[in-house]
Amino acid sequence: MKNLKVTLIALILIAACHFGGVFGIFFWFGGLFVIPAIAMFFQYRYLSGGSIQKIILAALPWSLYSLSGLVAVQAIEHEGAQTMNQTYYSAPLYSAIIGSIVLGVWASYKGYLNERQQ
Repeated sequence: MKNLKVTLIALILIAACHFGGVFGIFFWFGGLFVIPAIAMFFQYRYLSGGSIQKIILAALPWSLYSLSGLVAVQAIEHEGAQTMNQTYYSAPLYSAIIGSIVLGVWASYKGYLNERQQ
């Protein structure tokens, strides 16, 4: 139940930031390459379960946001707008991938990979 709450809160915050225009500002200053990885670290700390499960659940909201945006971008006909939107939606996906790798390396270094944490 705790994992569901953390994931839903992350999805709600992502939607609020997207529709509130915060991500648009972050995009132009490079924040969409950094903010998702930082957010994943905090999500990882509040999730329960094994390390792999926590990494997957931390990356899930950002992956859903990016992949849904990349699917929607395919309907844009103007090539320039489509390219810009693909860049916009792929930035959080790259950040989530790199954040997952960093969290995996950190968890394996700390020996948490095979342990269950509460």
